[in-house]
Amino acid sequence: MAATSSRQVFSDVLLVIVGLLVVALAYGTFTRALRPPQTLAEQVQQDQVPVHGEVQVEVLNGTMEDGLAARTKAYLRSLDGFDVVLTGNARRRDTDSTVVLDRVGNREAAERVARAFGLPASRVRSEPRSDLFVDATVILGADYPTLAPFQSSN
Repeated sequence: MAATSSRQVFSDVLLVIVGLLVVALAYGTFTRALRPPQTLAEQVQQDQVPVHGEVQVEVLNGTMEDGLAARTKAYLRSLDGFDVVLTGNARRRDTDSTVVLDRVGNREAAERVARAFGLPASRVRSEPRSDLFVDATVILGADYPTLAPFQSSN
């Protein structure tokens, strides 16, 4: 008799737990369905695109002006969500316009970097490189004085 009673209690508790799970899942489904979906552009604009942790950035100086990569590194590190892991000079030192290169197929992360410089999304190019362990590469061009990191210093 005691065994039957404990089985009944166990099955009742199990039914209550399953019922609560079903209610929670149904609530989540319905509330998500009632919200209008955001477009990817709206998510990028609001920085709600899922970017795993900090955006790992490489900064390359594409000009003959010394110290730009180091100044840019300090600027990006002062912002939330960016970590500059590599700096140096670009192969070409006569770049006209600053560009941001998407290195891993995460355009949203590269566009976040571009926005930090005040650059439009049209300045982001996809050039994946599996040998680099960065999300994006910034190549500073001759237009660097117009960029956010250099506005207060001129």
